[in-house]
Amino acid sequence: MKKTLIALAVAASALMSGQVMADVSWQQPGNLDQTVNFGGTITKPEYQNQWVWGVGAGFDSFQSSFIDLSEDKTELTFAAKENMPVLVGKVTEAFPLDFEAGYGAAPQIQFSGFDGNKIEMVSNDRRSVSLQIPVKGKDSLQSGVFTLTGTAQTLVMYHAKGNDTAFFGSVYSK
Repeated sequence: MKKTLIALAVAASALMSGQVMADVSWQQPGNLDQTVNFGGTITKPEYQNQWVWGVGAGFDSFQSSFIDLSEDKTELTFAAKENMPVLVGKVTEAFPLDFEAGYGAAPQIQFSGFDGNKIEMVSNDRRSVSLQIPVKGKDSLQSGVFTLTGTAQTLVMYHAKGNDTAFFGSVYSK
């Protein structure tokens, strides 16, 4: 506050005494028709390239029989023998806690079907999500819907600089 008042007092005294330091072109009589241009560079932290991704494998090796179909022959249920990640991502280095923009720090993930339409991830409960994935036949037309049910989670590690606050855990999709 004191520095602001001192700066205002210095500026006011300079105006009163006529000792303002200005370019000569500003002291022209009459109407002033001038332009002042400001320029510079604005940079933002780029975190998008610090992510590495992987997709699961083995989704094309399920074995089922016609007798496994539901009674009305419209539904086939099968389970994976082990956990099969669909999409896995991680960062290659930690993000600083004090970044302002953080573009790319939290990725926006969108699933789409063979037709390019967006597939919504639906939360069934705290730990279960499902995706309704369109299935196409040999003629490349949609012949049904595959419901993928699984878990979506994010592992989180957070430590605040300068104190003892720490959090380690999982955040499940909701």
